Amino acid sequence: MYLDCNLGAQYAGLSNVGCQLFNSSGFTVGGRVLAAVDLGSGVYGADVPVPAGFTGTAFWDCEVSGVVAAERITNTTSTVKLAADGLDDVMVEASLNARQALSITTAMVAGVLSGAGDPGGVIIVKAAGTPATTRVTAATTGEGNRTTMILNPPA
Repeated sequence: MYLDCNLGAQYAGLSNVGCQLFNSSGFTVGGRVLAAVDLGSGVYGADVPVPAGFTGTAFWDCEVSGVVAAERITNTTSTVKLAADGLDDVMVEASLNARQALSITTAMVAGVLSGAGDPGGVIIVKAAGTPATTRVTAATTGEGNRTTMILNPPA
């Protein structure tokens, strides 16, 4: 689990900042992990192996001055939850982010399809689970090849 902590500007640029886990009984869990990242201004971060179900405290220290920060960790899981906009910054195409691309892909795989039997017609693909929303409109040739695609991803 990636953990970070702000030790304050007075601790910026140190090379010996680390994190040690202590369980709720006060015993160490794993070894001390050196901060792999100094984000500047005394903010440090590290990938700390936190066991699933762990409850305890992450102590951040610099060996010169002892413990300088602590963070309570309660009942961790091994899962990661994305925010609703968690994929919005991942661009797949010039104007299509990962969440929008997944919506179009899901529509193409599982959405209601109409017009596919008309040679040289227009194929309409509805959003999966929301048949009132059109996600893709495709013009086709007599052979069924797509010539124009209009995508309607969610905002």
